[in-house]
Amino acid sequence: MILYIKNTDSSSHIWGGQIIGAGSSYLVPQSDLRTWQTDDGLLSAIGSGLAVVNDGTRDITVVSEGLNFLNGNQRVSSNGYPIFEPAIVSGASGTGGLSVVTPNLGDRTTWYQKSFKVTNETLTTSDDLTFSSVNPWWIDACNNRLTYSFGNVPKRDSTWGHITDWLHTVSVNGTPLANLSGYTVDFAAGTVTFAVSQSGNTVTATYWTNQGVTQPSEWLFVPATNYRYTVQCVELQYSMNIPAVMDTIRFEVWAGASLAKYTGNVAPAATVATSAAVTPLSGTSSTTTTTSFTQPAASSTVTVAVVDTSWMTVSQPLFVSGGGFYVVASIPSSTSVVLLNLGYTSFSQSLYSLGYGQFRADYRGVWDIINVTNNQSSTIIPKHGPMLYDLFIAPFNYTQALVLNSSQGAVLRMCLINDTPIPDVDMASACFYLQRANLAV
Repeated sequence: MILYIKNTDSSSHIWGGQIIGAGSSYLVPQSDLRTWQTDDGLLSAIGSGLAVVNDGTRDITVVSEGLNFLNGNQRVSSNGYPIFEPAIVSGASGTGGLSVVTPNLGDRTTWYQKSFKVTNETLTTSDDLTFSSVNPWWIDACNNRLTYSFGNVPKRDSTWGHITDWLHTVSVNGTPLANLSGYTVDFAAGTVTFAVSQSGNTVTATYWTNQGVTQPSEWLFVPATNYRYTVQCVELQYSMNIPAVMDTIRFEVWAGASLAKYTGNVAPAATVATSAAVTPLSGTSSTTTTTSFTQPAASSTVTVAVVDTSWMTVSQPLFVSGGGFYVVASIPSSTSVVLLNLGYTSFSQSLYSLGYGQFRADYRGVWDIINVTNNQSSTIIPKHGPMLYDLFIAPFNYTQALVLNSSQGAVLRMCLINDTPIPDVDMASACFYLQRANLAV
């Protein structure tokens, strides 16, 4: 394997214990490869564009391809086949193991990550027993069919929450009631039903809901700063009453991306404000718009006035705050640029189409799951607790582990493509068994 690391910055940097001058390249010895693969400063530099991987014939400028080549893997495949990275922390001193469980894909009331809080809403009633909220799909994070380890769950900002963070509160005449004391909740409908009439009383509720949010089924695992997670094993865990055909389950891994940017492009005819930040997807250069502009249709162009275009190149992908993703079509002057609207409508589409996708797998039914796992080491766990059906456990026995490195902007994502809960299933979730290493130590 021929591997060069090129310093594209205007000043020297030390990576892998080696000083590399501005604009210079360094041939990495095979004996030192592991040191370079685990150098967090180098990985960050590749993600930001200060360093570029070269395979002896060309610079690999696409971040995800460069990271994969550095780790000894094939380039990202255009046909969507998985690309895996070698395990580098398993069993190492200073590491710890943990398991992360996704929400129940068959129960929208467990889809907590994109939910929002409603405070002290006055509920309405027609019979003084059942009171209705404006929103259905209250979050039921304490659902007894969930298996969150120690009650801790990952949040989208890389921090951890506790299932009690999403608890609801029901109050009568301003006095909070004990949880589920004297009433029941239909979390899907967003209703509260009392055992006795509440005639003359005012009932209010504070709750979390995912009603009206975009892609409510989307779940992310974002490594915290200075941490690296190695995925030792992945299991799909579902009850035996799962239907043969369901909404497509999608798993993805991205790298080198800034989550703050990936929200999808605004609709055509929308106004993108003046002083909007204009940034490349890698590198540190940036500028701002000097006038507002109207969002063109997808695959159409617009001329945008900016402070400076000196760092831009034709065909370069850019992100404009409040607008979305564009490609530089032409550069008429030092203060104007013609942008082509890429028309991306989703978080996932943006990342994948721009080359940050390292892994994607879609499962459209039970047969997909069984075929992909080759039914290796699968097992049946007898029903227990509130379960009505036995559980089928389908492990994905990867020959190499996946590495999720915070310095690479690595993100693990799972969703249902159409946000349609798997019907009638008792339980359907994924469990990721991880090894964690603190890179700051």
